[in-house]
Amino acid sequence: MAHKSNNTNLATVLTICFSTMFVSQAQAGIGAKPDNTRPAGKAAVEKIYKGNSWRWSHGGAYHAPNGEMIGKWFANGDHRGRFASVIGQGRWSVNQKGTLCHDAEWRWRRNGELRIRFVKDCWKHVIDEKGNLWQHDQRHGWYPFPKRQLRSGDRLSERYNKISRVNKLWGE
Repeated sequence: MAHKSNNTNLATVLTICFSTMFVSQAQAGIGAKPDNTRPAGKAAVEKIYKGNSWRWSHGGAYHAPNGEMIGKWFANGDHRGRFASVIGQGRWSVNQKGTLCHDAEWRWRRNGELRIRFVKDCWKHVIDEKGNLWQHDQRHGWYPFPKRQLRSGDRLSERYNKISRVNKLWGE
């Protein structure tokens, strides 16, 4: 996908927000990779996410069984501290070692103008010698998998569609 950045300030804020939202509830154990791990594998990681919603501190993502992904996020949208409702749609995939990736286009409005940012984020998954699942992203290192942030089913489409409709983000 081509990279577009319509607003450097909000794009920077979004990047920072995306880097922190995934680990907000998994602070214990952040850092180094645990000893004696093995890759979690594609099948195990797909089973975790497929058809489920992953909650973040200010949003989340739904991983449809067909590989589509939708997400929502609330980010600081301007210098006055107002928040922007950001929504994304794209694809999710898992490689053979168990790395989950989101490849999505995120949209929001600032002062009435449509903003777009393409983001690809990935999380590695490994299993330690005690059978515990660990997750890694490049900004935070390793941390215990935040299983309490997962919910079965689609918990986002209703809110996603409302944000999209109200803000006219995808030409509806």
